[in-house]
Amino acid sequence: MYCVLTALGIPIHHRRRVHGTYHATQFSLSINGLEVWEGELNQCSVRTGRVAPLCTCLVTARASWATITGGPRCLQKSGIRRLELFNTWSLSMNFSIAGTMSRLLAPQHKLSCSFLVWRKLMIRLRERGKKGQRESGAFLLGRRNGDRARIERFVLYDDLDPHCLDTGIVRFDGRYFGLLWEMCERHGLSVIADVHTHPGGSQQSGSDRTHPMISAAGHIALIVPRFAGPSVHRDEIGIYLYQGAKHWSPVPTNSRGNFLHVGL
Repeated sequence: MYCVLTALGIPIHHRRRVHGTYHATQFSLSINGLEVWEGELNQCSVRTGRVAPLCTCLVTARASWATITGGPRCLQKSGIRRLELFNTWSLSMNFSIAGTMSRLLAPQHKLSCSFLVWRKLMIRLRERGKKGQRESGAFLLGRRNGDRARIERFVLYDDLDPHCLDTGIVRFDGRYFGLLWEMCERHGLSVIADVHTHPGGSQQSGSDRTHPMISAAGHIALIVPRFAGPSVHRDEIGIYLYQGAKHWSPVPTNSRGNFLHVGL
């Protein structure tokens, strides 16, 4: 290991005024327990009759025999990568790669979700609907980026309100919204959409139009037909954008595949 040693205020050589160039002689010096041997100073040029300025130079040193060597004080530049740092880096890279691939493969999609989250959602909707005996639903939580939104997790209606499915259709008690907001705050997410099932098709009912789950413009409502049975294709899912004042804009059937992306 080589270090740059700077001796400030210590007379490391004899200065002498000579005509022309300042010359340095060989010397031996002890600095912090290190004996400096035959250091070579870069010559510097000053005007005649002036003392040469203090210089910093690169020298080769070895520990003095009278000095007890302590622990190293220089930061280690190489060694074994810390496991937690590697895991953090790897996890960040995975999210970054997935996000980049999603943007490349589906740049025009307004709503996206990973295949694993979507598959789990459909399974849970079927289970809570008792495999075709009643409706079920969930709030979809995620993040917005401009006019695009990404679903990251979901909260089933009956996990918040345990009696909201008792009548066979969704009747969510507004007193349980507090639990939903707490969950959003805890995870740093927001409600970007909701989804519920219908026994037949994916058209909105009168109750769906007059009672939006989230009455904020831009909210998205999804309706999954046939109680989210395993044969339902994503193009069959109804997609509705809330405009406010109980007005909705349905996404046309031939545009649903471009609006909702399920993949990476």
